[in-house]
Amino acid sequence: MADLSVSKTHEAGTRNVDRELEQVREQAAAEKEKCERLSLDLSTLQSERTTQDQRIFELREEVAELRDNNLRLSRTVREAEVQLSAVLSSPGWKLIRAYRT
Repeated sequence: MADLSVSKTHEAGTRNVDRELEQVREQAAAEKEKCERLSLDLSTLQSERTTQDQRIFELREEVAELRDNNLRLSRTVREAEVQLSAVLSSPGWKLIRAYRT
C-alpha cells in the first residue's frame, strides 16, 4: 500500500513537472516568436534608415546646387542692375525721356 501511495505521489509530481515544462515551452515559443517579429521590425527600420540616409544625401546635393544657382542668379541681377543704371543715366535715355514728356 505504501508503494502505491508513493507511486501515485510520484505520478502526480511527474504530471506537475510535465505541465510546468509545457508552460515553459509555450513561453519559450512565444518569446521566440516575439524575437522574430522584433528582428523583422529591426530589419525594416534599418532598411528605411538606409533609404532615408540616401535621401538626405540627395537633398544635401540639391541644396548645394540650389545655393550655387542662387549665387549665380544674384550676380546676374547685380550685373543687370548695373547695366540698367548705366542705361538710365545715359544721354540717349535722357533724350528719350525728354522727348516722351
